Amino acid sequence: MIKSARLAVCIVAASCTLALAGGNGEELCDSPDFREAFLEGQTGVLIDETSPSPRLFGLGDHAVPCLVTIVRDGGRAFGIEGCLETTEQCRTWALAALRRIGTPSARDALRAYAVDTSAERLQALAIQALGSLHDEESRPLLLDALKSGLPSVRAEALIALGVQQRREDRDILAVAFEQLPDDRLYRGLYGLRFHGDVALEPGARERVERVGDKEKRASLLQSLAAWRLEREEEELLLEKLRSPGNAEELFLTMRDTRRPSASVAEATERWLAHPDARVRAGAVALLARATERNVTVTELLTVAEELPDVYVAIAARDLLAIPDATVYSRLTKRAQRMENVARQKELEKILGRHKAAARPD
Repeated sequence: MIKSARLAVCIVAASCTLALAGGNGEELCDSPDFREAFLEGQTGVLIDETSPSPRLFGLGDHAVPCLVTIVRDGGRAFGIEGCLETTEQCRTWALAALRRIGTPSARDALRAYAVDTSAERLQALAIQALGSLHDEESRPLLLDALKSGLPSVRAEALIALGVQQRREDRDILAVAFEQLPDDRLYRGLYGLRFHGDVALEPGARERVERVGDKEKRASLLQSLAAWRLEREEEELLLEKLRSPGNAEELFLTMRDTRRPSASVAEATERWLAHPDARVRAGAVALLARATERNVTVTELLTVAEELPDVYVAIAARDLLAIPDATVYSRLTKRAQRMENVARQKELEKILGRHKAAARPD
C-alpha cells in the first residue's frame, strides 16, 4: 500500500518521476536521442496496435521516468514537437511504451495509472496494458476496478481478470458482465472468452438477448457463436490430451496449442513424465504458455534440463517468455553441457536473441 501511494504521488509531482526508475533522468529525457526514439513508429495510438521504436524500448527502465512525465503532461514536458496530433494521443503513446517495456518499474507506473481516475481513457488503457502483461500483482486493483462508475474501466478490468483464468473469478465476472451497458458488452465478452469457463456462456447469452439495438445484438450473438466454436474445439483438444494416442500426435497437438486454458494445462501436466522426450518437451512448452498452471517454473525447468539435447530448444523458446531470471541462467548452463554441437548452437542462438531483446537494467 505504501508503494502504491508513493506511485500515485509520483504522477502528480514531477520531482518523483526520476525516482520511479532510478535512471539517468533529465539528461536522457531532454536529449535528441530520446525525442527521436519516442517519435519513431507512431502509426497507432492503441496499446496493442503500436508500431514501436526498438530504440525507445531498448532504453528500458532509463526511459520510464521520461514516459511517466509524458503520460502526465504530454510532449510539451520535453519539447517534443509532432507528438501525434493531440496531447491525449501523445500521453496514450507513452502509456503504450510503458506496457511494451514491461519492466517492474514500468509496471509500477501502469498500476499507478490504473487507479488514477482523473483521465478515464488513460485509466482504462493502463488496465488493458496490465491485462496484456498478465500482471498478477495488479489483481487487487483490478477487482476494485470492477466496481468503478466508469463502464470502460469495468470492461477492461473484466478482460484483465479473464486473462488470469482463475476459477474463483467466474461468478465475479458473470456479475460484472451483466452490469455492463450495451455498448461495452463486446469488450466484456472478450473477458469471458479469455476466462474460458463454459458456465459463463448461458448468462452471457441471456444478457445479450436483452440488447435493444438489433444490429448490435446480432454482432454480439455472432461473437457468442465464435466462443461456442472455440469451446467445441477445446473439447476436441482435451480429448486428444486425455487419451494415450501416439507420441507424434501428442507432440504436434501440444506444439500447435498457442493459448492453453486452465483445463488444457491441467490435462497436459501428466505428460511431463511421458517416456517419449518429444512429448515431454511439448508439455513443457505448452505449460510455459499457460497463464494458469499447477506446476512451478522450477519444475518445468527441471524437466527441460533433463531432455536430450535435440529437444531442449523446443521447450526453451516458450520458457524464456516467462518473466523469471532463473530461466535464462539455467538454460545457459544447460547449453554449456550439451554434447550435440549443432543443438548447442541452436540453443545459444535462442538465448542470444532473448538477451538482445532484454531491457537494460
